Amino acid sequence: MDAILQRIKDYAKILNSDIQDGNYLDFVVNSVVDRALNYTNRSQLVDKYLYLLNRAGYTPEEIAENTNYEGQVFGYDCPIPPQMEKILATVVSNLYTDIKTTEREVTKVDDNGQSVTFGSDKATSLATATDREIFLGVTEQLDNFRMISVIEDTTRLYKSY
Repeated sequence: MDAILQRIKDYAKILNSDIQDGNYLDFVVNSVVDRALNYTNRSQLVDKYLYLLNRAGYTPEEIAENTNYEGQVFGYDCPIPPQMEKILATVVSNLYTDIKTTEREVTKVDDNGQSVTFGSDKATSLATATDREIFLGVTEQLDNFRMISVIEDTTRLYKSY
């Protein structure tokens, strides 16, 4: 997964030259990827991907070279297909810019009481925003990568008695 995360970071830095490496970028990328995996129901694919890396002995470069256009590598679905990486880089770039801006907007001003109320800090928006707010503008693209949700094991229905 490190190679995928690094490619997303690199794409985001191409989109926004103000983005700098560091813990803050790592946090934003990891948060966006985690949300995207959950949103698209692809989080269960991470274990198979890590198996290919760790147990089968493939390098990230070999996996990247053998990933086809449909996002399959050696017969397994990738948790994050190559086409999805660029979409997530766009989200990272937008979030990085929005959150990094430390200016808070004034939401209320009282004259006689001389009080000023500021809006919520943008840094909390990543924790409190819904997936639709985080992926604003790319939800239709991400919907193409959604996998079905299996909510119950139905194999018991077909047992022979």
